[in-house]
Amino acid sequence: MNRALDRLEQGFAVQRQFTANAAHELRTPLAIITAALGVDQRQGGANKTQGRCGAHEQVGRQLLRVARLDAIALDVSRTTDINEIAASIVATMAPWALAQGRTIAFEAPEQAAKYKGNAHAP
Repeated sequence: MNRALDRLEQGFAVQRQFTANAAHELRTPLAIITAALGVDQRQGGANKTQGRCGAHEQVGRQLLRVARLDAIALDVSRTTDINEIAASIVATMAPWALAQGRTIAFEAPEQAAKYKGNAHAP
């Protein structure tokens, strides 16, 4: 059983390393291409290519976030109430919703919705 768990952990470590490497490998060439396109805006396809590079850069940034999150050990042993999290999100979003002419509300059920996890995990 311990060997199986060790292999599983090793597999996760390899996956985290691949994600981090892929993100870094994508960032450098895309940054070079984007910079070169910024210098020569007179070419007809430059804007379209810049848009594609921007989308690929976004993927690279997301991969980096995933790699960083994978490296963080989260404490998931505490009991958390989902209703409290939802109410906090609604309170945070309410000013934005009102500014957009929309309404947002949360009606918590009488019974708490508890789970074991990390309330602050992204």
